[in-house]
Amino acid sequence: MSPRYRSILLLIPALWLSACAAPPTPRKLAQDAVAAMGGMEKLQGIKTLSMKGGTGTRLRAWATS
Repeated sequence: MSPRYRSILLLIPALWLSACAAPPTPRKLAQDAVAAMGGMEKLQGIKTLSMKGGTGTRLRAWATS
């Protein structure tokens, strides 16, 4: 068996298995984001939030213009 043929035979199952892997859930993505920002306690301790460089055009669902 040639090395090229063998590598193709190994590559196909590897690609198939990686395609079958489940994507991360929204909860897992949120947990990873919280961990990247220092943890839940640190985020809950935020008292002031400022936005720089934004236009401020996004409104909340309950806000009226």
